[in-house]
Amino acid sequence: MIALEHYSYAYPSRTERALDDVSLHVKRGEVVLVTGPTGAGKTTLCLAAAGILHHDYGGVSSGRIALMGRDIAELDGLAEIGRHVGVVFDDPDAQLIFTTVEEEVASGLESLSLPR
Repeated sequence: MIALEHYSYAYPSRTERALDDVSLHVKRGEVVLVTGPTGAGKTTLCLAAAGILHHDYGGVSSGRIALMGRDIAELDGLAEIGRHVGVVFDDPDAQLIFTTVEEEVASGLESLSLPR
């Protein structure tokens, strides 16, 4: 479902690579644990695999990322990608926007244009 092939990435205005020649294949339903010290590139790897780096951050990348067999660049931005991939970070304060679970869940459903 998600494939990174010889993927490298450097954030905008940075010369050193945050990821260097990473290859990873995650099948549908498979669970993968990524661990390592602070600064190892765990978050960057997740942002890359979810298409967020390509569609939202910019930067310099090489290699290929595919979602369901399609190159991430061919997908229609984060809205299309978000139907298939999600990222949950370890710090809820950095991710959650609303003050209740109901509001948080409703926000995601509203962004899909589902009726109330």
